[in-house]
Amino acid sequence: MTILAGFFALTVGAVALRGLTALAGHPGLQGFIDIRDATAETLALTLGLITGAVPAAAIAANRQRARRRDSAGPSLPTWTQSL
Repeated sequence: MTILAGFFALTVGAVALRGLTALAGHPGLQGFIDIRDATAETLALTLGLITGAVPAAAIAANRQRARRRDSAGPSLPTWTQSL
C-alpha cells in the first residue's frame, strides 16, 4: 500500500511540474489546466488514502483483539461463574 501511495504522489508532482513548466514557457491556458488537474489529483489521493486507512486500522485492531482473546484460552460459560 505504501509503494502505491508513493507512486501516485509522484504522479501528482509530475503533473504539477508540467503545469508550472507550461506556465513559465508559454503564457497559455494549458499550464492552468495542469495545475488544476494536479490539485484535483491531490485531493482525490488524500481522500482515498484516508478512506482506505480507516478500515485498515479497524481490521488490524480486530485481528489484534482476536489474537489476545485466543491466547487467553477458553473462557467458562457465564452460567458457571455464579457457582
